[in-house]
Amino acid sequence: MIKPIFCAGVFAASLALVGCDKAASVAGSAGSSAKAAGGEALTKARAEIMDNFDVKAIEEKISKMSGDAKATAETKLADFKKLVDEFKAAPMEKMSEWKDKLTKAFNELKTSVGF
Repeated sequence: MIKPIFCAGVFAASLALVGCDKAASVAGSAGSSAKAAGGEALTKARAEIMDNFDVKAIEEKISKMSGDAKATAETKLADFKKLVDEFKAAPMEKMSEWKDKLTKAFNELKTSVGF
């Protein structure tokens, strides 16, 4: 015969296991939600920073240029685009540093095309 104390212990342990599984599931989905929200915030921060740079106007201006000035401007534009690609992979904690780097590079680019 099984003693009632043992049965109660097994039942309590099984409830605890079910509770742990449920807690792990809830924690996992909360972590996923937080990660998604963090990803959305990062995307929004990147978009806000990139809105400060009118690359199309620079490209139009460069297309009207000629000679060494055009070559220099095209090089600076290519460098700026490389920075943008690196910026897109940067973590949220580095956004202010990247904003400064991009602003400096863009200002140099604008100067080279006569803006």
